[in-house]
Amino acid sequence: MTITEAARKAAKTRSCISREEWKGLNMAVLPTNGTECCMLVRTKKNEGQYLVGPLWEPQREDLVAGDWWVLSLEKFPDDFQRFVKAALEAVIEVSNPMFG
Repeated sequence: MTITEAARKAAKTRSCISREEWKGLNMAVLPTNGTECCMLVRTKKNEGQYLVGPLWEPQREDLVAGDWWVLSLEKFPDDFQRFVKAALEAVIEVSNPMFG
């Protein structure tokens, strides 16, 4: 699906989106309308760490790609779900988010 379709689906379920091309890189995007814009979420599987960076800037290839998909949070460990939800709540508190 396109990035637009994936972002719309993710907004309904408070989920992240990722690309097929990124499989194995352990990264996803958390789309918001907050000041952080789209947040890049990375995991370090072996270390059990989750990192988030604000202001992800897509490249042209990311914008035109058709390999986007929604990452359902229920499929991830509880600590990752809590991490993403906490990141969303932080954005919601200070902005007018896409989630509502």
